[in-house]
This record gives sequence, structure tokens and C-alpha cells, in this order.
Amino acid sequence: MAGLWEFPGGKVEDGESYSEALVRELDEELGIFVEIGSPLTFAVHTEPDLEILLLFFSAAIAIGVPTPREGQEIRWVRPDELKHFQMPPADDEVVEMLVSRGVCVTDSGFFRVGRESTDQFREIIKPQRHKER
Repeated sequence: MAGLWEFPGGKVEDGESYSEALVRELDEELGIFVEIGSPLTFAVHTEPDLEILLLFFSAAIAIGVPTPREGQEIRWVRPDELKHFQMPPADDEVVEMLVSRGVCVTDSGFFRVGRESTDQFREIIKPQRHKER
């Protein structure tokens, strides 16, 4: 959604699994290869003529450094900072889950859950904002 911050990812193409689609989308959007972990949560967003199922996975960057490839701005943020970003309504549930669980990833790629995260940890959340077209 133009002008809003959102989590990286996208549509599943024919013949792809959900995790394969996420690997492809992260390569296309950010130029990284990731190892997909377990599902974190899901959300269903309904509009008058549209229903969207959003699946959220844990993931660790295996190769590359996130670099915007589609004109978007990217930032690493702590879950508690997400409330300062205007995001699509469909992301509300995952934002709440991430804030309440304090999910983060260490620089070495290991996932942690806990509210005691410190500055030595980078958060798993990496919202990106798509520019108005």
C-alpha cells in the first residue's frame, strides 16, 4: 500500500509454497536469501470484495544485506517502536503479537523471544515503506 510501512513479502505464485514465496519476495525486494523458520502468526483482512490471508514467519538472513530494490525505504526497528509507523490495518494483529512477545533476532541470526532485549539485538521486524507512485 503506497505511503504505508509494511512487512516485506508478497503474493504466492502458482506452484509455490508459502515459504518459497517469502524466500523469492525477500530476494526480489531486498536482495537477501533467508532461511525460513516456523510460522509466527497469521491475520485475515477483509474488505468489501477482497479477503487477504497474511502469514508471518520467523526468518534468518543467510546471505546478503537488506538493500531496497523497489524504491522503498527500509528500517530495523524494535517491536515497541512499530506504533510510530503508519501500517496497513491487516498488520495490526502481528504488530500486537510482536510487541507483546518482544520477538527479536541476534546479529548472528538466532531468534529470541523476551521483553528483555537490549541494544545488542536487532529486531526481527523490518518495515518498509513503498513510495507513492
